[in-house]
Amino acid sequence: MRTKKSLNNILVSCFSYIFLMLNSFIIRGVFKRILGQEIVGIEGVFLNVVSLLGIVELGIGTGIVYKLYQPIADGDTRKIAILLNFYKKAYSIIATIVLSCGFIAAFFVPSLVKEDYSRNWLSLVFFMYVLEVLASYLFAQKRAMFTADQRNYVNNIAHTVGQMISCVLQIAVLMGLHSYLGYLLVRIFCTALENIFISWQYKKQYGYIDTKIKDDLPEKEKKGLFRNIKALLFHKIGAFSLTSTSSMIIARGVDLISAGIYSNYMLIVNGLNNITNQVFNGIVASFGNLMSTSTREKAYENFKVLYFFNYLIYSFFSISFFVICVPFMKLWMGNDSLFPIATVSLITLYFYIGGMRQAVNLVRTSAGIYQPDQYFPLIETAINLGLALILVKPLGINGVLVANLVSMFLVPFWTQPYIIHKNVFDTGVKNYYLRYCVYAAVALFSLLLTQFICSHLPAMGAMLTIVADAAVCLVVPNAINLLVFWRTAEFQRLKGAGIGLWRDLQHRRSKKSSE
Repeated sequence: MRTKKSLNNILVSCFSYIFLMLNSFIIRGVFKRILGQEIVGIEGVFLNVVSLLGIVELGIGTGIVYKLYQPIADGDTRKIAILLNFYKKAYSIIATIVLSCGFIAAFFVPSLVKEDYSRNWLSLVFFMYVLEVLASYLFAQKRAMFTADQRNYVNNIAHTVGQMISCVLQIAVLMGLHSYLGYLLVRIFCTALENIFISWQYKKQYGYIDTKIKDDLPEKEKKGLFRNIKALLFHKIGAFSLTSTSSMIIARGVDLISAGIYSNYMLIVNGLNNITNQVFNGIVASFGNLMSTSTREKAYENFKVLYFFNYLIYSFFSISFFVICVPFMKLWMGNDSLFPIATVSLITLYFYIGGMRQAVNLVRTSAGIYQPDQYFPLIETAINLGLALILVKPLGINGVLVANLVSMFLVPFWTQPYIIHKNVFDTGVKNYYLRYCVYAAVALFSLLLTQFICSHLPAMGAMLTIVADAAVCLVVPNAINLLVFWRTAEFQRLKGAGIGLWRDLQHRRSKKSSE
């Protein structure tokens, strides 16, 4: 049952986020052509500032989802109701704080934009992004219940349908009215629609949970939860410094157009990350359930399979990004939106190294282990921001990317694997890094061979070039991985899961046809 739910989550998540990624490309292309690259830069900067306000959320969502695993496994509806009520109260407070901070920040964020725009207009645009975030906080406890109960596919379906409607309306507003504010109103409206769907589904599936009870969490549990939340806050700060400060530093240290081009590349990177995040989010609740009901040894064996799966996904996506992004960017945004190969290489390395932490992060989230390294993200943030501010002037965008890579390598690359191996699996970390080196060597060889083959393909049109490069990326890296890892236990376990998934799909199809 655990595997089946994971596969359901993964399938829906992948299809959902592939669609959402294509959706984002279409909207961004129309957005850039109608409103210009500078407005793209403004959107990127403001979304990152709003992400900073999101730190107020403190990681409460992750902490409570972890707490829900055990009562869901035990069928303890009273405990579930208490946790959901606590979650709802917490998010009401968070929404009030974010609204207040967003209102104040709206008066200051225009100073992040060097170019000449009306301060009042910039403040209004920013505050509308804040309202969109607030809309996403509504019914957050209901979304959390679906996630913890291994039904995150419900959240994904709601988000996909909402974004499908949003895409059509946004393009209509941009092409018909050329209105940035109208575009933002559509985003807020569609987020509200998603909430209505989630609320309806929750009532349908969990109506038996009595959330009207007045019981509160015991003080001991509250203290433990708040300890985790405090640790999660520091981790969120570290993640924010890597993912959300770059556009702001580029906008001030270089210019708004460069920040806009950078946000286009990050749209691709974040789209790929979102797809893989959904794959791992589809597994995380099942892994949490596994750790609640089985031995450390079994959990560790499953982790090794997840780590290999992590490598297969990120090596393939990294190679594909490096090879295809230049012809794709030419077709999508034009020749004026290209970065040099050195910058693309740094972005690819950043994507791969960050992505290879997914399996470790999954275990940490499933086990709720955030306290042992809670202060390390602050060190990572200090290194990242300090280096970025120093290097942005002489090196431009490359300096910001180098700062990201250095801070990521010096801190979480070493600390996070050590902590989960020690606290979750009670084993050493040497095997993890040996595997990391083997995986990195195979990935590098695959990238060089794939790039060599693609560079020697005959000249053709932009679309045909993308199709041909994609075909090479699909065949070469996967063929190399097949040859190198075929006999490993991890590969055989994954193969078995894939065959099981295929049989399950065939069974469902035959069942539907017989009905």
